[in-house]
Amino acid sequence: MNIEQPILTDAKFKYLLLATILYCIIGIWVIIFSPNPSPYVIGWQISSILFFWGSLVIGLKLNLPNCFGLIFVYQIIMSIILHVYFVYIEQNIMGYNVDTDLYFRLAAKTQNLSMQQSMAIIKDALEDPSDHGYPLFLKFVYAIGGNDLRTFRVLLFINCVFQTLTCIVIAKLSTLLGINNRNIKWIVLLWGLNSASIYLNVSGLKEPLFVLLCTVCMYSLYRIRCSYPIIGHICFFLFVTLIWFFRYYISLFFIIIYLGYIVLPKLWNKLFAIMCIVALIICIGLTDFLVNYFPEIYYAIMESEQLLPGSKIARLVYYLLAFLSPIPKFYSEITLQEPLIVMFSIEKFSFSIFALIGAFAMIKKHSTKYYPIIAIVLFNTLLLIVSAHLIEYRYSYIILPMYFILMIKSFSYKTKLLTKLYLVFSCLIVFFFNMKFY
Repeated sequence: MNIEQPILTDAKFKYLLLATILYCIIGIWVIIFSPNPSPYVIGWQISSILFFWGSLVIGLKLNLPNCFGLIFVYQIIMSIILHVYFVYIEQNIMGYNVDTDLYFRLAAKTQNLSMQQSMAIIKDALEDPSDHGYPLFLKFVYAIGGNDLRTFRVLLFINCVFQTLTCIVIAKLSTLLGINNRNIKWIVLLWGLNSASIYLNVSGLKEPLFVLLCTVCMYSLYRIRCSYPIIGHICFFLFVTLIWFFRYYISLFFIIIYLGYIVLPKLWNKLFAIMCIVALIICIGLTDFLVNYFPEIYYAIMESEQLLPGSKIARLVYYLLAFLSPIPKFYSEITLQEPLIVMFSIEKFSFSIFALIGAFAMIKKHSTKYYPIIAIVLFNTLLLIVSAHLIEYRYSYIILPMYFILMIKSFSYKTKLLTKLYLVFSCLIVFFFNMKFY
C-alpha cells in the first residue's frame, strides 16, 4: 500500500488517466458512428491502451534501471503482436507505408555489394543526401535477414533495442538537466511505452534509428559543458554528420544551437527570447519574406495555402496544433496508421500544453540550460508550419524525446483553471477532428 499510494495520488497520473478516459469516451462515440470500423484496429486500440496503463503502473513501482528492462519487453511483445497483424490479417509486412518499399528494394539490391557500389545505386535512386543514410543502414540488416520477411523481423528486434537505448540516453540527458528521479522515470516511461514507437518498429521506417541519433546528439551537446569536453565535441559533430544523411535541416538546427550554446553563450542567452519571437513572427506572419530568400519554400507555402482553412482564427488554431499534435484519431479512412498510435497521441496531446507554458516560464526565468531543448523543438515545429506538415506526427517525432522532457518538467507550472480549460479545449479538438468538422 505504501508503494501504490504515491502512484494513485500522483498529479500526473490522475491527469493522464482523466484525459485518457475523456478522449476514449469521444472515441467510442466516433467508432459507433463510423462506417465499417475494423474490429482488429479496435482490438489493437483497446489492448494498446490497457497494456500501456498496466506497464506504466508497474514501471512507476520499479527503480529506473529495471524500467529499461520493462520497456524492452513491452516493445518486443507489442511489436510482435502488430507484426503478426500486418502479416496475417493485412497481408502486408510493411503496414501502411509506401516509403518502406523503396528502402527495402535498395537494401535487397545492395546487400552483397561494396560500400562504393551501394552508394552509387542509392544516389541514383534517391537524389537527396538526406535519404541516403537509412537505405545504407538497411543494407547491413538485409545482409543478416536475407529476404524481406526475415529482414523485417531482424529490424523489429533492432528497433526495440534502439527504443530502449533512446530511453537510457533520455535518462542521462535529464540527469544532466538536474531533473529529479521521479520525473525522469515519468519521461522515460511515457516515451518508452508510446504506441507510435511500436508502429514504427514494425513498419520498417527510419524513425527508431533517427530518434536515437538526434537524442544522442543533444546529449553530446550537453556533455560538452560537463566533463570530457573534447569527447563531447567529437561525438556531437559525428552525430550531426550522421543526421545529415537522414534529414539535413535537423543537422543545421543542431549546428545553430551549438554556435549559440557553446561558442557564443553570452550572446545566445541574452538574445534567446528575441530570437524565438523573431522566428515565430517570420515563419507565421512574414512568409513572403521567406519566399524572397528561399524560393524553394514557395511550393511548400502554396501547399499550405490549400490545406489550411481560410479563416485567420482557424489558421491560428492550426498553428497552435502544430505544437500540441498529434491529435488522437480513433478512426481514419485516409491515414490508416493514426488509429494504431492512439495512446501515443493521447499522451502527447494531453501533456503538450505544459511544455509550451514551461518553455515560456523557463525563458522568462533565464533557465539557460533548457535553451537548446526549447530551440530544437521550436525550430522543427516552425519548419512544420512553413512546410504544411503541421499535425503529421512523423515529421515531429524525431525530436519528441526533448519535448517529453519539457512536458514532464513543466507539469509543475500547471494550475487547476488551466488544466480544466485545456481539457475542455482538447476534447473539443479531438471531437471536431474525429468527426471531420473542420
